[in-house]
Amino acid sequence: MKFLILGDYFYDLDSIPDDIREISEKLKKEESHVILNLEGPVTDGSGKKIWKRGSHLRQEGACMEALKILGVKGVTLSNNHMMDYGAKGLFDTISALEKAGILHTGAGADLNSALKPMIFRDDKETVAIFNFGWNAEETVYAGYFRAGCAPRKKALILSTLDKYVKENPEHSIVVLMHWGFEHNLYPQPFDTELAHKICGIENVCAVIGHHSHCPQPYEIYNGKPIFYSLGNFYFGSKRNIFSKRRFKSIPEDMGNYGIAVKLDTATGKTGSYVIRYDTGSDRMLFYETDELPVRMPDISTASYEYGKLLKETAAKENPVLLRDGLESSLTVFRYNVYRNIKKYI
Repeated sequence: MKFLILGDYFYDLDSIPDDIREISEKLKKEESHVILNLEGPVTDGSGKKIWKRGSHLRQEGACMEALKILGVKGVTLSNNHMMDYGAKGLFDTISALEKAGILHTGAGADLNSALKPMIFRDDKETVAIFNFGWNAEETVYAGYFRAGCAPRKKALILSTLDKYVKENPEHSIVVLMHWGFEHNLYPQPFDTELAHKICGIENVCAVIGHHSHCPQPYEIYNGKPIFYSLGNFYFGSKRNIFSKRRFKSIPEDMGNYGIAVKLDTATGKTGSYVIRYDTGSDRMLFYETDELPVRMPDISTASYEYGKLLKETAAKENPVLLRDGLESSLTVFRYNVYRNIKKYI
């Protein structure tokens, strides 16, 4: 089955600009199921805002119309903005998606709902798409009796996937992750470790991530593609914000770039497009190139050399997390305390 997977989508415009229509024509030619990350609830803002360090986002205007024009078949919801307006914002979003006939995964009224994949079927194959997000970057986790998002917890992810495979041994699986810190050009070592574990599950076809607001490298592990971050797809009126970041890379304005991954789950073949925000014309451009994404460097992500590379190329100061466990949890806790205090200084 063919998929075209896009990164972060945020839409607060009241109309449909020409670049959306131009991109939609290119997407149609792919004859694939279009999937993207819905970065924030589709709601009127009447829900109570949650307390958080970052900004509150909500999508309105022509958001749903744009999704239909783009031919989007499914969206992921486990991210750091989906619960910005509480449970009401989430439920408004799910209602709007179901009314439009768009599938979703990654969030729900409780943990069991949040962990349910979205299912695609044709005459030859059934594909389950799972989605998980990270609370260190303010994704609000669902509980047994609490609405929220599917957690990026290593043991939970692996057990959920293993259980699904046992119950559905003929189904293929794609895992979409909202993980890592923003504005890093390279993935966290503990995310590469998790991606490798996921690729050890036989039915998994690919692991694809987003959240960094810039493209990250890809690799082939255990014969399966891992794209660590696709960057932004379309960020409405806020897309020029990312132009201000400067990376130690070529090009240095990587915040203007995103990746669209072509994935054939039957053959394992992949391809990609680049999405670029052109600041001069205020338009999103969608084209093929062999310059992005780049491959992961041929060094261990647990090495000092990789940690140095990660920190030196980041456009925002973030710690390096080596592995899932107490050490990384304490590092994240200290870092978030620092960020929360810094906000009020």
